[in-house]
Amino acid sequence: MGWNLFRQHRYPEAEALLRRSVAEGRSALGPNDLITVAAMDDLGITLTEDKQLTEAESLQRQVVDIYTRTLGLQERETVKAMADLAAVFMHQKKVTQAESLYRRVLDLDRQNHAQEYPDVQIAENNLAQLLSDSGRNAEAEKLYRRSVEITQRVLGPEHPETLAAINDLANALSDEKQYTESEALNRQVLEIRRRLYGPNAPVTESSVYNLACLAALTGRKDEALSLLREAVEHGYPADPAEVESDDDLKSVNDDPRFKQIVADARQRTAASP
Repeated sequence: MGWNLFRQHRYPEAEALLRRSVAEGRSALGPNDLITVAAMDDLGITLTEDKQLTEAESLQRQVVDIYTRTLGLQERETVKAMADLAAVFMHQKKVTQAESLYRRVLDLDRQNHAQEYPDVQIAENNLAQLLSDSGRNAEAEKLYRRSVEITQRVLGPEHPETLAAINDLANALSDEKQYTESEALNRQVLEIRRRLYGPNAPVTESSVYNLACLAALTGRKDEALSLLREAVEHGYPADPAEVESDDDLKSVNDDPRFKQIVADARQRTAASP
């Protein structure tokens, strides 16, 4: 139940249940029991996403240590826990530690012939994101393309992880000013998300927002503002300040229509319960 709540982004509720699970596991089964450690891992992931990073790091270090001692480095649970710890480092902007651990994860996965596990693809995508944030776009693009190829083959072309991988590749290509391919990929993802999740879902509107940014970057101001209004009116992004500070939208910042879109978004946000 805690994990299902986490997947719905209901972090405080998830945290409460997972803390209970960890406490009861330690009491009834012991601190090194695999059920207890699995609950610790889930709690650590939840705390990471909820930005409680100091405690998340402590928990994930414990999980890695216990799995390493009890299962060894060949087991998938150990490698996944290492990837979860690397994600904490990534959130903490500990770039060197995160990159080192992600590369260790991928080396172990290759040794264990587990490159096509979904959680491995998440780790590879996170490493690509880290490289992209560090300006190493060519390296990031190579990893993103590999991730797209594998997720399409293993999970299918419309799986959420596949769509996320395509979206990440599209963003990397936009950063490299490869706008034509980036736009084609974003439109592909948008079409599938509209069909699967509906036109108003936040994940759908994130694709609309990406297309607005691409239109702005390529000088199509009217199209950019139209797409931006659609995304923002449906609540994406949730914080209007993100729109104002987005470098991809600089070319339309001075347009009165842009200022009105932001003002309307602020008004809706203030009126929300």
